[in-house]
Amino acid sequence: MPDMDTVTGTVRNVIFASHDSLFKIVAVDISATTLVWTEPEIVVKGNLGDLQEGTEYEFSGHLVAHPKYGQQFDAVSYQSQRPTSHDGLVDYLASDRFPGIGPKTAAKIVDALGIGAVDTIVKDPDVLQKVGLSAKKADMLASSLRENLGLEQVIIGLGEVGLTGALANKVYGRYQEDALDVVRANPYQLIVDIEGIGFRVADGIARQLDIPADDPQRLGGALMDALFQITDRDGDTYAEPARLLDGAKSRLAGGGLGGVSDEQLTAALRDLADDRRISITDGRIFPKRLFDAEWQIANHLFALKSAAEGYDDDDITTTLNQVEHDLDIEYDATQRTAVWMHCKITFSC
Repeated sequence: MPDMDTVTGTVRNVIFASHDSLFKIVAVDISATTLVWTEPEIVVKGNLGDLQEGTEYEFSGHLVAHPKYGQQFDAVSYQSQRPTSHDGLVDYLASDRFPGIGPKTAAKIVDALGIGAVDTIVKDPDVLQKVGLSAKKADMLASSLRENLGLEQVIIGLGEVGLTGALANKVYGRYQEDALDVVRANPYQLIVDIEGIGFRVADGIARQLDIPADDPQRLGGALMDALFQITDRDGDTYAEPARLLDGAKSRLAGGGLGGVSDEQLTAALRDLADDRRISITDGRIFPKRLFDAEWQIANHLFALKSAAEGYDDDDITTTLNQVEHDLDIEYDATQRTAVWMHCKITFSC
């Protein structure tokens, strides 16, 4: 990716905020930028999380030309410009953003936790016990910091592992504040949960996280992606083992990290079955959701078959007459025939 430009400035107002995604358009008063830009403000757009008006941020991205609204800055990532001095951080924590934290309490927090106090509290609110805050004040401050900075940290963290823009938006939409924890724990889970993310994207994230080439999570991800190719995209409901293993091998080899043995893939397949991610029946391998769907359909058909075998002509006629009486309606001959045929239809299960 080409080097990105940066825009640092204060969010003056939010021009537009999507109700179902993180996308926003904001007006920013510029304090510094790498752009060749002479105006005092610029319009910034992108997946920006919960920006606060009056707060200074650094946006990274590129200048783009909108056909109707002119030049805008398309932000790929951003971060708030937090205080970098002891006194600045004390003033920040003592501000109206954090009710109940005055200058004295703020100073105690910074003295105890240092200039990195904000990140420390967001990651582990229990550190506030060192400062002697009451449980109520500690909970209030941690909650306010998460509200102000938690989403920002998630978006920044997703960007650091290669998830930006629309994909980061999808991941956050699925997992919310747990997004970063899920991605770091098992990036291959995204193959199952997020439409548009396949093995190649998940494997790229895994490299950023230094996940080994033969890690069972990686092998399971390749198997699941190959299985989805066969079922969701090719239209089958299950895969034969040989075809599935070949598909997984090609993905693993394409990742540039070397191949794995059949024994390793077979073990990963067993792990997926044990975790109820797949179902293996008569040598056929199903995604669990498709296996459950077919099983449910079969049960419904069997129930219909059993019910149909119990109806005789008199039962149907008596029930029809009762329905007409109860609802004060009268079926014509065509309607009576249709109902009768539906009740008499048989299924071969």
